[in-house]
Amino acid sequence: MDGSDSQRLALARGRAADLLAHLFRSGVTVERLAHLRSVHALRPHLPEALDSAAADEAAARHHRATSRQVFPYESVFLDASALLGGDTAAALRDLGARSGRPLGQGEHEADHLSEELQLLSWLCAAEVHALEDGASNALARVRARQHELLDGHLLRWLPALAVALEPVDPLYGAAAELARELAVELHGELVQHGLSEGASAWSLPPADDLLSDPRVGLKAISKRLVTPVLVGGFWSQQRLAELARETGVGAGFAPVEGPELQRARKWLGEAQRPLVIAGLELRARRPRGKRARQEGRAQERLSAARARPGRMAQGVSSGRPARRRA
Repeated sequence: MDGSDSQRLALARGRAADLLAHLFRSGVTVERLAHLRSVHALRPHLPEALDSAAADEAAARHHRATSRQVFPYESVFLDASALLGGDTAAALRDLGARSGRPLGQGEHEADHLSEELQLLSWLCAAEVHALEDGASNALARVRARQHELLDGHLLRWLPALAVALEPVDPLYGAAAELARELAVELHGELVQHGLSEGASAWSLPPADDLLSDPRVGLKAISKRLVTPVLVGGFWSQQRLAELARETGVGAGFAPVEGPELQRARKWLGEAQRPLVIAGLELRARRPRGKRARQEGRAQERLSAARARPGRMAQGVSSGRPARRRA
């Protein structure tokens, strides 16, 4: 690939990342609707036009998907406390500062998907400038930052986010999958440039055997079930309501003992292994042809079935994600 091809590809990636960042930050807007409809995977899930009523529905849809059902924050998916404002956000703020693009200064924390994608877009633009100027040292620094963002952040949680969003809203599920594919493609190119060495080591946190204590009640079990990295799935309000209907258990207050407690203990015993997130690692690291897609879906179904109750990647959560106390 010659320099002009590399510039065009970096420019296209940057624009794609910017478009997806805007979608996750603001939803479908009049200004971006035409660009969104030009993306084949998104078009079936988009309105043809946005009048006042359609714009209101688009805003409500965005709020339901990303503020009520699935929270697109890296720390929610990968932090053992599932709280915002911790080490993950701090690491991204540091990366943004070193890259010349501060993160977390607006409505969202630095680990919100829109912030991470905006940083990726910024770095792609910086790559274009370095290629245009023939600045090899600057190009090496930019690509190192791209690799740090992908390997240390985006590729660790985008697959799980895409699986969690798909049943909640097909538009945002498809958008998360496009972001994953974009990240995988760029990561593969960076590896070809020799940036595989020095990849940051990371592993899922250990999950203690909560059920070994017979005194453990619903509060502790519920807290464990809504920590995605410890149970391998994200439980949305939608899935929680479905489970309540399927099992006949009320979605409100529950007794501290009796059948509901025993059922919750059984669920946690089955769900305690982080199979969905761990099982998607292969999907995160390689491009997807037809065979790869089939294998990835089979792996997801196997992981989800073993990590029951229900479809583990769809999952229980309510309200907004909590923040750490200062």
